Amino acid sequence: MKSIFKSKPKTPAENVCRTQDLLVFLNTNNSSTTFSEAKRENKLLELSQHIRELKHILFGSTESEPVRKLAAWPTKEFFKKNTQLLRLLIIFIPKMNLRACNDATQVVANLQRECIHQQSIARYVLESKHHMKKFFWFMNLPNFEIASDVSSTFKELMTRHKSIVAEFLTKNHDWFFVEYNSKLLENPNYITVRQGVTLSERCYVIALQILRL
Repeated sequence: MKSIFKSKPKTPAENVCRTQDLLVFLNTNNSSTTFSEAKRENKLLELSQHIRELKHILFGSTESEPVRKLAAWPTKEFFKKNTQLLRLLIIFIPKMNLRACNDATQVVANLQRECIHQQSIARYVLESKHHMKKFFWFMNLPNFEIASDVSSTFKELMTRHKSIVAEFLTKNHDWFFVEYNSKLLENPNYITVRQGVTLSERCYVIALQILRL
């Protein structure tokens, strides 16, 4: 006989914590011969269920709209303990069933847009010359949706965490502004130039703050 009492719904923090535990456990035991296939499948199934709950928190469901206040929690919790967990989630996507793959892909897409809000992630990206140059390349792609999404992320990266951006510009202003001018301000695409001009005004304000230090 089924219990008449429903289990208490997990909070976003609890959901993310369990997702983290499952990812680490599966990764640690990925090639273990003592870890039975049946147990591995059960863990993957549980992971899929938690990812689906995360998707509902972030995007809502057919029965309800996402709660804006709650939707910010998964990203904050996901990067709190281990910045490598996003990589683990991506690694395990191909091992899930089709429905879980779709859910995980949407969750990853959201986390990739939002992770730049985390100062530790932003610092990692800023300190990588390779990653920073990639921004200019992607912003020049003919696909408007991709270029626009990258431009939005780049703007967030360069304006949210002023202290680490100031540090970055102090160390890298030579090559950064050469790339910025040639790839954005001198671009034949009007929209790209317009976005570059708007962002350069903000970068100029940050640069002034550096000079006053």
